Amino acid sequence: DGDCDGASDYDADGDGYDSDAYGGSDCDDTSASTYPGAPELSDGLDNDCDGVDETVDSDGDGLTDETEQDLGTDPDDEDTDGDGITDGEEVTDHETDPLDEDTDDDGLSDGVEVTDTETDPLDEDTDDDGLTDGDEVDLHGTDPLDADTDEDGLEDGEEVDFYGTDPLDDDTDDDGLTDGEEVDVYATDPTDADTDDGGTEDGVEVLVDGTDPLDGSDDITDDKDSDGDGLSDKEEQVHGTDRYDEDSDDDGLLDGEEVKEHDTDPLDSDTDDDGLTDGDEVDEHGSDPTLVDTDGDGLDDREEVEEHGTDPADEDSDDDGLTDGEEVLESETDPLDPDTDDDGLSDGAEVSEHGTDPLDEDSDDDGLLDGAEVDEHGTDPLDADTDDGGVPDGEELDQGTNPLDGSDDYPLVDSGLPLDGSEGEYFGGCGCQTGRTVAAGLWLLGILGLGWARRRES
Repeated sequence: DGDCDGASDYDADGDGYDSDAYGGSDCDDTSASTYPGAPELSDGLDNDCDGVDETVDSDGDGLTDETEQDLGTDPDDEDTDGDGITDGEEVTDHETDPLDEDTDDDGLSDGVEVTDTETDPLDEDTDDDGLTDGDEVDLHGTDPLDADTDEDGLEDGEEVDFYGTDPLDDDTDDDGLTDGEEVDVYATDPTDADTDDGGTEDGVEVLVDGTDPLDGSDDITDDKDSDGDGLSDKEEQVHGTDRYDEDSDDDGLLDGEEVKEHDTDPLDSDTDDDGLTDGDEVDEHGSDPTLVDTDGDGLDDREEVEEHGTDPADEDSDDDGLTDGEEVLESETDPLDPDTDDDGLSDGAEVSEHGTDPLDEDSDDDGLLDGAEVDEHGTDPLDADTDDGGVPDGEELDQGTNPLDGSDDYPLVDSGLPLDGSEGEYFGGCGCQTGRTVAAGLWLLGILGLGWARRRES
């Protein structure tokens, strides 16, 4: 304080912080609104002297670097937690935590919930059925948006946690009564087709005989099976099938097989409506007649069988690391050929590991197959000149130079002469001359030598 005015001589703007030019911490001593810890204003200045202003969005995620600094997210990474949603979308659109890939801890990432399952990333149990969204998707195969996936009158959580019934099958024990009816109406066991062990199924007792399914002594035992399909005539009456036709829907499966083995509809030849009959799915293709896409590869079973020739029960028919659906719908590779372009790299390796084109055997057009670059030469299949020496990798190998060493690159120089060998060719650097070029050089040396000899004689 040279002038004894009580103020620092190094605080020109009077904000209480000395200028950083004189050992202080004020990054702009000309503005009283700029000092360490100052509130950040919408003025394009770094008001709080933290090196960041409110106008820059380095990663383009919709949040300024200043905001990201306050939140703790990475201003250079648009998706700090790697959940498939940008930090800006998490904060602005979904109110999820950009530092936690699974905000509601339900086992599904926020990105999956928003993009794929359409569940609530802030609610671990979107349909309030007692099962977390993650358990529904990954463990039980139930619909996380439908509390009662099989519409049997019992919520998915009840079926899994209390009754032990199948939340994907409305009649777990195939007795002709839905699980919900058994629990809520008749008090029968939805996992036991003959609750009272009297010899007659619950459905027959309730719907045909009018007996008590909880009293085994009144069961009317009648196992007559007129068509020999595995269902008694009374059971056929319960299920609505024809007791004189062993295959009521003509799908190639006996009515009894459909009801008691496959859980298919004996009155619908194509239970899952995928374009293949239940019989064909079971007997020919090994697919599930209750699922449209048995292997979950993104292609319907019928598409796989009739259009692509792929295995509907194997998600990756050619074992190349890409699902059949990814090959057909995304990469356009052959789902029956593990190396579509025959370059020595599997389609999966090209797409997932190397970033090369699985439809182009030489992705960088350097004259080498992608597989040879990766497995033999160690060159970059995405860079025609791996060592940046000026000569393509393929040409280097032809010339005998090292495609990983830029110092030995000698580009081919056009001498203006034909390159058929008859007139010679010139390689820059350590190349050689042949043919007419060499002959001309020898003729010139001869003339010079003759003149030197004559001078000596004189």
